[in-house]
Amino acid sequence: MLLQKNMEPFCMLVSARTDDRQGGFRNEWTESEAFDACAVQRRDSDTSRGTEAAQKPEARRVYDVLTPRAAPLLPFHCIIRRKQDGRLFRIISDSADLQTPKGAKLDLRLYTAEEWRLA
Repeated sequence: MLLQKNMEPFCMLVSARTDDRQGGFRNEWTESEAFDACAVQRRDSDTSRGTEAAQKPEARRVYDVLTPRAAPLLPFHCIIRRKQDGRLFRIISDSADLQTPKGAKLDLRLYTAEEWRLA
């Protein structure tokens, strides 16, 4: 199928807090095992157009992320990285109910994500 042909490697980033030896902490990010996914930007997600641009300092780009049902379940607010270009996405939906039925030929799970930057 066309959707499966457009899947590419992604990985989940896992944060671990470490002591910075100055009374604070640092976040260290490690990559999980790779999984296949496809991220497609929603056409109406670029809010930099029109009058909304004056009200918001940055455009918020929203994506639909499709994964096979066999891929690991991505929890709400987890960070994923597209390996091809290093672009980061933060999952902003719970996909427990957004998957194709078990008997369907399409074996997909749908997430909503936004572009993200690590702090």
